[in-house]
Amino acid sequence: MKVIKNWFLKCIIGFSLTILTGCTAEKLPDVYANETLAMTTKQIERAGIYSVSYLKHGNYARLTSDYTNNSLNFDSLSEKNLFNNLYAVYSSKVDLDETLNKFVRLHPQSIIPLLYRGSYFIGEGWRERGHDYANKTSSKQFSGLQHFHALAEKDLKKVLRIMPENYQAMILLADIYMSRKGSQYEMNYYFNKAKAIHPESYPLWYSILNSSTPQWHGSIAMLEKQINEMSNYLEKNERLKRLRNRVLLQQGIYLYRHKDYSSAKEILLKALELGDDAVVFSYLGGVEEKQGNIDDACYYYNESVRLSPFTWLYNMNVAACAKHGYE
Repeated sequence: MKVIKNWFLKCIIGFSLTILTGCTAEKLPDVYANETLAMTTKQIERAGIYSVSYLKHGNYARLTSDYTNNSLNFDSLSEKNLFNNLYAVYSSKVDLDETLNKFVRLHPQSIIPLLYRGSYFIGEGWRERGHDYANKTSSKQFSGLQHFHALAEKDLKKVLRIMPENYQAMILLADIYMSRKGSQYEMNYYFNKAKAIHPESYPLWYSILNSSTPQWHGSIAMLEKQINEMSNYLEKNERLKRLRNRVLLQQGIYLYRHKDYSSAKEILLKALELGDDAVVFSYLGGVEEKQGNIDDACYYYNESVRLSPFTWLYNMNVAACAKHGYE
């Protein structure tokens, strides 16, 4: 989590534009007004990223500057900031179609607006589909997923035509193919291309390990094989250590889905011994909520949001606490 300097925090008061000595704050009014739960100033400060607000208000120069600065040097912090900005757009329920289309029109040969629009379209696809089980999802919902993911695929492939070594587009494309039946070859193709460029990338291994889980047609054995390969890069990226708990996580998920909440909690707490992880915290929150321990549940949900403020976990976890009157 990027720590925002105190002098910068003084610039942010609510969602209004405030000018202080030597500092001008970004204007952030109502950009999350359409969210299921409005994002509070405290949550914005905790996340430390503003890409949705910049898009909403047409601050394309700042988006371009932030992307460029974070992509100049590859390290765990700059990579985290870069993907957090992309995933904020992915996860937002704010309507960004018009401003993203304008961004692309203004900079037709830049990869940056295409990456943002591609990420947004992936999120739109999942919002159309919903996050329920396949047998509870209608053909219309699946069609919505396919429509938006096809638009994302077009944008991301254009990124690679402009910049063939852009590994962010490769990871996002692999995520699209992971959700598309019969596209295992394409998914692995882009994962392997990204590995050849930055094999120590945290978002890359996060996606690879997710694709290896039983719910994505993988297995515990496949997951263990991928974790062993990932372990070769732990010295290059300390953040990868958080992902070593994936086998225990899958065991905990299995117990959770079979309503053995006490055993699930025991396994998930063991997973945390290998490193903090947003998904583990999220399922621990679910375990505690199912058992009626709302204070503990919201503690775990908030820990999940702290680690991963703008992924698919964000809206789910914040909404889970909101229904019990927690921020």
